[in-house]
Amino acid sequence: MQAAVAETSGQDVSNVHVTEILFTVTNTLTIPDGVTVTTGDLVNAVATSASVNKDRVEIERTAGVDRRLRGGVESTRRLAATYYTSVITTPDLAQVQALATSAANTANLKAALEAEANITISDPVGASTPKTEIVVTITITLPPASGNSVSQVESSLRSGLQSAVESKIAGAVVSSVNQIQVPTPAPPTPTPPTPTPTSGPGANNTSNTTAPADDPAVVLGESSAQRFYASTTLMAIIVAVTA
Repeated sequence: MQAAVAETSGQDVSNVHVTEILFTVTNTLTIPDGVTVTTGDLVNAVATSASVNKDRVEIERTAGVDRRLRGGVESTRRLAATYYTSVITTPDLAQVQALATSAANTANLKAALEAEANITISDPVGASTPKTEIVVTITITLPPASGNSVSQVESSLRSGLQSAVESKIAGAVVSSVNQIQVPTPAPPTPTPPTPTPTSGPGANNTSNTTAPADDPAVVLGESSAQRFYASTTLMAIIVAVTA
C-alpha cells in the first residue's frame, strides 16, 4: 500500500506512511418507544450480536425525524422511537461481510439487548441497511524542495487512489474517495528583526519590517494561505472509500 500511495501521489516512498487501515460497518438502530436503554447497553448488545470486542463498537444517539407530504406540503414531526448510529470497526476485510450481516440481524440484536439491559422489548428493534467503508490513514511529508503543492498531491490522490487501494487490498471494491483532510501546520516562532538605531549616526525614522533572509517559509501552490515550513512539512490525509 505504501508504494502504491507513493506512486499515486508522485512522492518518494520514504515520505509516505500508511499508519492504519480499518474497515467499518455503519447503520442506524431504532429502539421502540417506551424502551429505556443506555449507549453502554447498546455497545455491549451490538458487540455480543456481532461477536466482536466492545472496544470495536461505537454508538451515538441521533435525532429521528419523520418527513411526509400532507396536502402537497412536506411536514416534519419528531418520532417517539429513539435512534442510534452504530459503527463496528475491524482491521480484517474478511470479517466485513459477516459484520454487515450481523448488524442487520435485528432479532439477535433485540435478544442481546434484552439480556444486557435485563428488560423485555415488545416491539421490533429496527436497523437500516449497513454501509461498509474502508478508512485508510496516510501521512505524506512534502519536502520544501519537492516542488509539489498540496493541491497537486491532493488531486493526484483523488484520481488514482481508488485503483491503488483496490490493487493492494484483495477483495476491496472502491466506488469513491470521500474525504481528504489537509491540516494547516502552525508556523514556527518568527526570528526577531535586527534593532535599528533611533538616534545617533545611522539612525532613521522607519521601522525595520523586512523579513529575515533565513525565513524558513516555503509557499506551496498558488494560495498564499497554504504555507508549509521546513520543520512542519507534514500533510495528513484520511481517505474513506466505500467497499
